[in-house]
Amino acid sequence: MDDVYSFHTNPVTIFPGKPYVFWLRKKKGQEHLTAADFSAMYKSQLKEGEHLSIIESKGLSNSKSRLVSITTNIGEEISSAAFRLKPSWFSEHKSLLFKYPMDGTTQTKLISKIEEEPTPGKVLKAQIPSEKKEISQDIHKPVIEDMTVRKPVKPTESVEIKADVQDDQAVKPSSCAIERIEKIRLRKSCCKKDHNDRLFHHIIYSPELIGKEQLEYQLEASDGENEAKTLKKTIDVEQVSKAHGLRFNVEEEIRYQVYFH
Repeated sequence: MDDVYSFHTNPVTIFPGKPYVFWLRKKKGQEHLTAADFSAMYKSQLKEGEHLSIIESKGLSNSKSRLVSITTNIGEEISSAAFRLKPSWFSEHKSLLFKYPMDGTTQTKLISKIEEEPTPGKVLKAQIPSEKKEISQDIHKPVIEDMTVRKPVKPTESVEIKADVQDDQAVKPSSCAIERIEKIRLRKSCCKKDHNDRLFHHIIYSPELIGKEQLEYQLEASDGENEAKTLKKTIDVEQVSKAHGLRFNVEEEIRYQVYFH
């Protein structure tokens, strides 16, 4: 089973050809260590939030073959590095060095095993592509196709919001937020693209529908430069009969805004 670690630091900028360090700090045994301790260990000047982010984890040992992958929060892979469990590959205080591929894939290439000491925050010239990729200006909005089944539902049923989002470059990953307009209360949950149907999904569970006659929702998507949104749509909730005995304190109406950023 994969170990998935979330990145909770405020947005950071990683410049082309420049390093940024993600430290997989062990939850047990290393929780007392700080960014200053990390920098002292490797004789660097890394500052948390500028050059370094700490991710609480199980750590990363070389006890077995590994694949480390950086993905967006919708599940799209950005970069990955793999190494095999071979004694000849490892030595104390030595590092594995990878470089970015030039073939358009996300799999980095192993270029050094036990020759170099670890230097987090520094990169060798051999690790950086000789030519930087030119990115053209993005002027096109994403295209959202709402594929939600909007037939009336019973309050005991959940509602699945489903959409296909396409863009000429890439849909900017973020969270999908559901906003209760009346209370201005925002709840966020991660909207991942399903790897089977390649669609975005979000479920509104049945307790949210108790006492409601209708729910209203709207979809928004962003590619980082341009935003698109659908018209507001509604789904009827069939309240078969009024409940007796146990009662809930609910509002008459609830609206949702679902974002795929």
